[in-house]
Amino acid sequence: MQQSEFDFKVENRVHIMPIGFEFDRAHLPAKELKADTVILLMHESDDDDEEDRIKEIQDKLDEYGIDSEKDKCRLFNMYDALGMIAEKINEFSSEDVYVNLSTGGKVTAIAGMIACMVADATPYYVQAKDYGPTPPEGVAEITKLPRYPIDSPDYQEIAVLNFIKERTSEDSAPTKGELIEFGEEIGLPFIADHDVEQKGKYRLLDNHVINPLEDDGYVTTEKKGREKIVKLTSDGQNTLHAFRYLIEDEYTVE
Repeated sequence: MQQSEFDFKVENRVHIMPIGFEFDRAHLPAKELKADTVILLMHESDDDDEEDRIKEIQDKLDEYGIDSEKDKCRLFNMYDALGMIAEKINEFSSEDVYVNLSTGGKVTAIAGMIACMVADATPYYVQAKDYGPTPPEGVAEITKLPRYPIDSPDYQEIAVLNFIKERTSEDSAPTKGELIEFGEEIGLPFIADHDVEQKGKYRLLDNHVINPLEDDGYVTTEKKGREKIVKLTSDGQNTLHAFRYLIEDEYTVE
């Protein structure tokens, strides 16, 4: 087996693997690359066959002395997969984290690569020896993939997107004034880091939160009476879906 571009020097190596129908390309790289812990991500369903596949992989990992755990999400939904993989990378941020892009499908491979670029993990691809059988058998080569760091939305932006979602119904949406009150209540930087009069608060909200979110296509604003209301776009909803883990357990909207 050829192993390329890896230099594993740290003690604790965590491998995240979204699992579709792969077997050899899951357990063999974990052994070859001396993983300490493997996180197996499976599709959220009641499929007994999938549970059996995961157990077979875990049994192999047990043979190698590798710890494993499993978690579920809607694995073949891009934003669910991205959110779950990024959340796991963040959970093990003090460790050396790797993501196997070859064990799921195209959706999880794309989601895994984006998660690696956003949350700082190392993606790799496993080439099988034989693609004839289903699933493919053996491992011919393991290749570290290049990644180009990209910025994720920050905590403040995700907190505001979440507040907008929580306060939006068919006939109403939060006003800018309500967003300012929310920012003051939980101490968001756009307002907590400044001491200004009420009119200045609206300028801070626009400059630090609303304008960037509008530029990214995540929110729209519209006039309603004397106030401006703020609504999520579909891109904003998807972004919140993928990155909500950034704010989980931090606050509760009442």
